Amino acid sequence: AVAAAAPVVVQVPVDVLKDLQRSNPIGREQWGAYCDLHGGGVRDPCKHEVSFVENFLAQFQAGHRLDVPSEAESLADLVKQGQRRSAPWKQAWAAYCQAYGGGVNDPAKHEHAFLKGFLDFLGQQGSMVLSGNVMSMRNSGRIRRSAAGPAGGANGGYAPDPKKALVSRIKAFQRMGEDQKGLWGAYCDGHLGGIRDPIRHDLSALQAFCSKNSVP
Repeated sequence: AVAAAAPVVVQVPVDVLKDLQRSNPIGREQWGAYCDLHGGGVRDPCKHEVSFVENFLAQFQAGHRLDVPSEAESLADLVKQGQRRSAPWKQAWAAYCQAYGGGVNDPAKHEHAFLKGFLDFLGQQGSMVLSGNVMSMRNSGRIRRSAAGPAGGANGGYAPDPKKALVSRIKAFQRMGEDQKGLWGAYCDGHLGGIRDPIRHDLSALQAFCSKNSVP
């Protein structure tokens, strides 16, 4: 008896593309660039027409390659957008470059690690300040409710504490490095009787230190 021929398995374009993404980093990168350019940034091949996937595969297999910006270039563009659209962002970037980047403000002239460090720094600062404000608002709410009764006043008894925010900023500033910690120590020795704990000083003293040293 003649053995039956094995059935031919034909992969659909989406499966071919998924195999390419798993096995070829360049293919995965090129698919992302192709989607950004022609597919609205949607990377899931199942959400595109089959013809869209087929066109990409045909171009890739023919050797066509799109220019893909490096991660450093993408981060540099992000920082530039922030400089153009947000004054506080621009000020924070300038202060960060002054402290750690030799005063060079052009994001394109910094390496990926420096740009990522700036984003991490912003995230850490924002997280600490917001956490401090939330705790302050909760404490303020408890104090005001106990003084004003169950109603807690017209605004519910919640108000941010600017001193708490400054304390958080100064503590974060000290964690940035020995130089920053030394600046706070010298300020305390020269103006605050050597007391290092920022919570023990009044608002004006903390504001003066932050202004003098460009504390983010």
